[in-house]
Formats: sequence, structure tokens, C-alpha cells
Amino acid sequence: MTHSLNPVPTSAAPTLRARRNPVWLAVGIIAICIGALGAGQLAERLSVSNSVLVTTKAIARGDVIEVSDIRTIKVGDISGISAAPESELSSLVGQVAQIDLAANSIVPDGAAGKAVVPAGSTQLGLSLAAGRMPSGFLPAGTRVMLIAVSPSDEKPIVPGEIPATVVSANGTASDSGDRLVDVSVGRCLG
Repeated sequence: MTHSLNPVPTSAAPTLRARRNPVWLAVGIIAICIGALGAGQLAERLSVSNSVLVTTKAIARGDVIEVSDIRTIKVGDISGISAAPESELSSLVGQVAQIDLAANSIVPDGAAGKAVVPAGSTQLGLSLAAGRMPSGFLPAGTRVMLIAVSPSDEKPIVPGEIPATVVSANGTASDSGDRLVDVSVGRCLG
């Protein structure tokens, strides 16, 4: 038997030409660029860190702020939010709260300052039972008339009315349910 050294020619496999549509190629490149820009923006926003002051407990208006009342936390972007920065911690301690601050809330700028009692005035704290004050809200600055009465017979102890201005009327005594009101009086009661 004789074998031929020449192989039998077979049909050549067809070569496929890759189809590249330039429109889809451009769309893909644009999508990759938009994704990269979005990722860059996200990374930038996440890398922003601000140290701000937060209350550790509820602080009522008029309370003196102590070191244990405030702590610092790191937050992201706070643009548009009034927040006291960590650098103000030492200046807030010993100041008087000018507004009510809820527990675990960010301390806004201007939330603390010096106690304001006009010269020649005295600030009094009153605990008033139901029926001894108006039932509506008394905002700070409301002018009121005080009448000192004895608890037993409700006759006036001091003759006449005493003009006063409400400093705050924001609390309730937990044990008795009385309303707590701070007023500024322009003359001594003694």
C-alpha cells in the first residue's frame, strides 16, 4: 500500500470579521465615564467628615451646660445645617442654654449664652398647681401679673398684683404634676 504524503485539501474554515458598531462603542465609553464620575462624587461625599457637638441628655432653656451634657460626633456633609463645631466645646461649658435641646441632638450655633436677667430684676422659679395659671402656652417674654396667695385659704399674702415677665414655662414637676414657670420680677417682694 502506498500512502501519499500530500494531505487531501479540505475546505478552509471561514474567518468571521468582528462587527464593531461605532455608535455602541461611543455609548459604552460614555457610560464608563459617567460611572467613574459618579463614583468619584460618592467617594468625595463620604470622605467629608465634620466633628460637631451633640447633647447627651435633654437640656432645658436656662440650664447651665456642663461637660457631661455634651459630646462630639463625626458626621458627613452638614451644609445648610446650623451645628456647633467641636472647637466650641470649651466655650459652651458653663454657659446657659438659650433654647431647649433634646437628648442626642446636634447643638446648633447660638444655643448657649450668658444668663440674661435685667439689672434691678430678680428671676423666680414658680411651681403652680392646675388652675393657678392660664391653660394656654406662655412663650418667653409674655407679661403677666402675679398674685401671691396662701395655699390653704387662697387669700392674697401680698396686697396687689406684681408685674412680671415670663422667662420660660416649659416644664412639669414629675412628682406633683405642677407647671414650672420662671418669671422675671422688676422689684423685690420682701
